[in-house]
Amino acid sequence: MVKILHIGKRSSSLREIVNICVEALNNNNMIAIPTETVYGIVVPDRGDLFEKLCRIKGRQERFTIHASDISQIVERYDLEDYYIEVLKKLFPGPVTAVVETLKREKIGLRVPDHELVREILKNVGPVFMPSANRKDSPSPITGRDVLEELSNDIDMIIDEGYTRYCIDSTVIDLTKRPPEVLRCGAFSIENLEKVLDMDVKVPENIIRLEPFPVKKYLKSKKTIILRNLKDISKIEVKKRDTIVLSTIEDYEEYYKVLNDFSTVLLYGSKKDCLSMFRGVYECFREIEKFSHSCVIIIPPELTYDTLPVIERFLRAADLVL
Repeated sequence: MVKILHIGKRSSSLREIVNICVEALNNNNMIAIPTETVYGIVVPDRGDLFEKLCRIKGRQERFTIHASDISQIVERYDLEDYYIEVLKKLFPGPVTAVVETLKREKIGLRVPDHELVREILKNVGPVFMPSANRKDSPSPITGRDVLEELSNDIDMIIDEGYTRYCIDSTVIDLTKRPPEVLRCGAFSIENLEKVLDMDVKVPENIIRLEPFPVKKYLKSKKTIILRNLKDISKIEVKKRDTIVLSTIEDYEEYYKVLNDFSTVLLYGSKKDCLSMFRGVYECFREIEKFSHSCVIIIPPELTYDTLPVIERFLRAADLVL
């Protein structure tokens, strides 16, 4: 049975929680913990646990290495000075960096900006820590999400409630020139360009508003993204069998039109990106509970800040109209 430890104002001290987690990992247990982005499964580089992780995630490739600081990374991997200097600027933070070792091995590295995680890693060393969800499901942003999906597969959940950003880390490939964003996330593109002091390449799918080749997040629904809310009446769908995802502001402006549809889910406010990050995941989890055959998603305006939201929608979409 999975054990759940809730972190709150009256909970155990940080040191006590760290000790519990370290002991569990040393006893070959698989645990899920919060980071500043999403919840992750902590797995030391051991045969049995790694094989179990691959079964949960539905893939065999190596996962991102999480470390407590730069020194842990340098001790384990031989990296060019260029990478080390860039990583010092990015870490700790909500970003995953793809680099190449002197042995020409590409690896993903991350130092989370979360005290609990870094204290655990100080004791156990670098670990694999992918998001605590199954393949193609939304990354969990609460301990409840982890429990609902992985209760039969992991031994312990450290539940801190919602994570700070409620969205995955940004993934940047530093082996490319210019650096290429592989996934938009909590570390904004604008901040990346400031830190790196150069332009970065953003996935063309997002700029052109095109669905990604591999569909994720909404497994069984047909999803349509509109460029313009005013065109919603032109789409030939059965309104009583359609779910609409909208921002609060769009719903307030077009509520007479949107109320013709069976269900309207609000994924946040255009004035608050954090509310949209959180709302996207909540809505995706809710949608799977409905039997509706169609989902219409009304995306926010394309800006640096909304790139992560729009990418999630495009990774779920069948087509864009």
